[in-house]
Amino acid sequence: MLGYDSEIWRRYCSVQQDFQRKREVIDLMRDSLREFQAKQIDLKLTEIQSNWDLENWNGILSRQETEDLLKEEKDCLLILLSPPEISLDAPVSIRNNLKIELNSVEAFLAKYYSERDKLHLVKFYSDYFKRPIGNINVEQLHKILAPVPTAILDMGVTDYAYTVNVHFWGVQNNQRRSYSSQEWNWEKGTKDLMSKGVGEKDALRMIRQTIVTSNKLLAAYIADLYYLNLDPYYQLKLPKIAAELNQSGLDKESLNPYLTELKNIQKNEQQVYGKELKVVADEVNEEETIKANAQKWKLASTLSGHSSWVRSVAFTPDGLTVASSSDDKTIKLWDLKTGQLLSTLEGHSNWVRSIAISPDNQTIASGSDDTTIKLWNLKTAQQLIYTIKNAHSDDVNSLTFSPDGKILASGSYDKTIKVWKPSEGHLIHTLEGHSSSINSIKFSPDGEILASGSDDKTIKIWNPSEGKLIRTLGDYSSSINCIKFSPDGKILASCGYYDTTIKLWNPSNGQLISVLVGDSEGFHSIIISHDGKTLISGGVDDTIKLWNLKTRELICTLNGHSNDVFSLAFSPNGHTLLSGSSDRTIKIWQDN
Repeated sequence: MLGYDSEIWRRYCSVQQDFQRKREVIDLMRDSLREFQAKQIDLKLTEIQSNWDLENWNGILSRQETEDLLKEEKDCLLILLSPPEISLDAPVSIRNNLKIELNSVEAFLAKYYSERDKLHLVKFYSDYFKRPIGNINVEQLHKILAPVPTAILDMGVTDYAYTVNVHFWGVQNNQRRSYSSQEWNWEKGTKDLMSKGVGEKDALRMIRQTIVTSNKLLAAYIADLYYLNLDPYYQLKLPKIAAELNQSGLDKESLNPYLTELKNIQKNEQQVYGKELKVVADEVNEEETIKANAQKWKLASTLSGHSSWVRSVAFTPDGLTVASSSDDKTIKLWDLKTGQLLSTLEGHSNWVRSIAISPDNQTIASGSDDTTIKLWNLKTAQQLIYTIKNAHSDDVNSLTFSPDGKILASGSYDKTIKVWKPSEGHLIHTLEGHSSSINSIKFSPDGEILASGSDDKTIKIWNPSEGKLIRTLGDYSSSINCIKFSPDGKILASCGYYDTTIKLWNPSNGQLISVLVGDSEGFHSIIISHDGKTLISGGVDDTIKLWNLKTRELICTLNGHSNDVFSLAFSPNGHTLLSGSSDRTIKIWQDN
């Protein structure tokens, strides 16, 4: 029995947790919608003067009242009643009393959609329009009130018939939609009542009451439909309202289609929304996981041994060895596990700005301000394979191997990129097009394109096999220090020394996707995690920052260096991060 009760309790808790999660996600989506709405309202408030001058609103509505609606009605449904257009041939009883009686719709809605229920509020105004309006007026008003969910009821009464038109727009989908009711022959209704012994005066009073009640029904239906669209688990109010309307003379045959339609919509919306909520919930879970994982990164150890700035760091493909290069003219190899210095590679006569390790774990390439590129045998640690003398006519700033290791590219202060066959040091292409120093080059994950970032404030995309420029990306106000591809190659990230932003590009079409904005003074280096979810930056402010690449949110800052962070590298398994700094150290960070 205890086990049975425990199982029931477990299921109950699970259901409650699931419901609570749905509520949280729905609330999150509504918060996001409010933020979007607030921005749109601010925009419309700045545009209202020009729209007002463009449209002729004199005698129809007040500008001040319109501005007040934009400012105040931000989290509710707005229902506006246009004064009914009544034919002079209609009975005096209808012409004199219908407009006054329609005011009762306000009290009716306030009863069911009251101020107490902040999440499902409806504001009704029967005096906003100064005279009856038409479709063209609604279209004009939509241009102004588009950010505020609005329904407009306008009706016409002829000498025998009554119709009502509903115009509606929301926030999520603010396209204007219209609905016209079927024509109701009120004159026939009056005659039917009188044939049953009802006096003409009372019959016309009942006809007016029916018109008012139909407006109440439409207003409640629209309100439920709007809030159902925001929340498929919203508790419909119309079933309860229907009882009151039925007592007011509206027969069940008139009410049932609206009730049935709302229930069917709710059922379908819950099915669709359930799938959408799962997607959103998964995204929220992913964001929470990314944040939680970011907090796991801790400083594990510090490698000290260079006597000057550490310009570049890298892992060997097997993940066992760390390589670093420095302004002290050396390259050092370290045992990752023990932190022991394995070897110091000497031979350059000036700063070693860049290193790159071949994918087969056999070769390490180094580029220096001495204008040479050296290739070293990783297995023997000390053996220099060969030197490409005068590889460039100025400093060699950046090196990168193609994914298959068959090509080595170098970028230089001499404004050129050179493409080499590393097995023999043979020059394949010289890529020219930048007008200043090239600071960073990188192959795409598939090796089909090569990207370069320069002091000339541009990024260029090249075809390395043909040696041709494909396109130029330019939206920077300062030099570009570092560029990196996402693992799937769909994003190219870039940063600059004097630019406080990180830009994300689509390399296939050159379009700017997004901009990451933080509180850094500028960035030297960036890298993207193997799962493509996190971007890491090394800053001028001595910090390492972790960003959610999907939401563009700064999620964590790692402190430990005492000077600029010049270089970053991930281990093959993604659980270890290297950072090289002008404080002369390499720091090892781990997330487990």
